[in-house]
Amino acid sequence: SADITAEMASGKYDLGVVNINGQPNGIALLYESFHSKSSSTLNLNQVKDSQLDDLLLSMVTATSDVKTLELAAAAQKLMVEKAYSVPLYTGNRFLAVSNRIKGLVSNEYTFIFPNLINAYIDGGK
Repeated sequence: SADITAEMASGKYDLGVVNINGQPNGIALLYESFHSKSSSTLNLNQVKDSQLDDLLLSMVTATSDVKTLELAAAAQKLMVEKAYSVPLYTGNRFLAVSNRIKGLVSNEYTFIFPNLINAYIDGGK
């Protein structure tokens, strides 16, 4: 509701707990959760760190996957050093796919959510 969103945005609390389920893009999630100017309500920690902001902005605007992952690693290292977030629980997820399915992609950016754009069934039906 609007009231809850306003309370979250105000930062008038001692502890924020959030369940993030369904965000398939880890790079976007880092930015939304920790950049001080993020329009998302995920920055429950009210993090305002110019060094982290610079890393996160560079990360989401990088033009190569290698550079994006380097910047993400640097941002996460800084976040751990400053203890901005403490994961309480991470569940295991599994995806079973027939070996007839080809072109299926799941990587650092999509976590376990597969990219089906180029997927096809090898051998017809």
